[in-house]
Amino acid sequence: MRLEHVSAAYLLGLPTLPGIDYREAELLHDFLREHAYADVTYSINVPVGPGDTSSPSLGAAVDRMWAAITRRRIDLVVEGAREVVIVEAKVHARMRAATQVLRYAELYARECSRAIRVRPLIVCRSHVPGVEKVLQPYDGGVVVVWPERRREGVVS
Repeated sequence: MRLEHVSAAYLLGLPTLPGIDYREAELLHDFLREHAYADVTYSINVPVGPGDTSSPSLGAAVDRMWAAITRRRIDLVVEGAREVVIVEAKVHARMRAATQVLRYAELYARECSRAIRVRPLIVCRSHVPGVEKVLQPYDGGVVVVWPERRREGVVS
């Protein structure tokens, strides 16, 4: 299930985010608490790109359904008037996360009907050195977010 064009307040009111791993949903909630804006909309679990067409054919309807459910899914799309930010949430981001979010941004830009700037962003708790450098040429970046309890000095 995906949610489209909702506010940060709406997403923060949900106990979890549909289609998102619970650890990554917690991370996205923490990110939204710190970086939410009123003049943008948020979409969760957004399909992008073609699906897998290599299934054994059982008929056209099954093939279409298989392609639809195997499409890549963007964790969070932040849409503003002048730009779209493609967000991938990873508890610990590695180089694979950088290539993943760059691919999602490319696919989204291709499918987007408006001429608008699309930027990749990784939201994580920690990352390997160099991930942020991979995203810089694309006006992207990495945001490291800590949960509230850690910011308050309480380690769980």
